[in-house]
Amino acid sequence: MTDQLVPGTPGRDPYGSTAPGALPAPVSLGPAAASAEEPVEEARTAESLLEALDDQQRLAAEALLGPVVVLAGAGTGKTRAITHRIAYGIQAGVYPPNRVMALTFTSRAAAELRGRLRELGAGPVAARTFH
Repeated sequence: MTDQLVPGTPGRDPYGSTAPGALPAPVSLGPAAASAEEPVEEARTAESLLEALDDQQRLAAEALLGPVVVLAGAGTGKTRAITHRIAYGIQAGVYPPNRVMALTFTSRAAAELRGRLRELGAGPVAARTFH
């Protein structure tokens, strides 16, 4: 089976963009945006977050509106694509950090998500388990 990426059809923008596909002004995710116990790297531009991704990961990360299904095997970068999508959406001003929650199945995976998001400058995002 080959890896597949299926972007969803963007629906109505829940955050009030005026034009389809238009991104609001970027927000800063520098050290002031995180709490004192969560150090983050220097603020990044939205575009710089995507530079380290391969083409399929980048496609998933750039699909900011609507659902995205990422089907891939172990170790192929699914979590990387998801965390970069969250960080990119926040940096682009599409996702308010206090309105994003990353959900997973285990406490260990949630801790991994929190760490990766913090490294990307999206430390304020909640990462929790279903349980």
